[in-house]
Amino acid sequence: MIAIPIVLIIAILGLFAYFSYQPFCQGLNCGSIPYPAIQGAGAHVIQTGESNCQVTETVAVCPVFINGGNSGTIDLNVTNKDAGSGNGGSRVVFVIYSSESQYLNFTTLPSCTYESAPSYEANSCSVSGGSNTTFQFSFTVGQGYGDSSQREFASVTIVMDQTCCWP
Repeated sequence: MIAIPIVLIIAILGLFAYFSYQPFCQGLNCGSIPYPAIQGAGAHVIQTGESNCQVTETVAVCPVFINGGNSGTIDLNVTNKDAGSGNGGSRVVFVIYSSESQYLNFTTLPSCTYESAPSYEANSCSVSGGSNTTFQFSFTVGQGYGDSSQREFASVTIVMDQTCCWP
């Protein structure tokens, strides 16, 4: 008598373990799951000009030429890959840092941007469906940096990480 409930419990646990290790959409034809990817980025520093950033799907490295007192922005274009007909989206966080962190100060950043590693319980930003989303990162350069008649080289790195997705 006691053996029957024990066998049933073991069978249920076995089925649960089997299905929990199988890909969720296997056999259900869910389609592809969207994931965010950086499509491009550009930096603009007032008085010293624009530059193109080197990008991968998750990292943008932007060379900037700066002088003390300059300000600038970096525009980062992100889209969802494999978003199909525009359904679905994802949530991301950014970590940003500069090669001249003692002089280059970030002023206006998206709410999901951190200057140190974020907690995955922290704020994240939405990247919707199959359309591009542009995030803007603004900075100023301290007056004590560089000679006012000469541009100095620095770089800004932005790392993007997906925190969540929905089909």
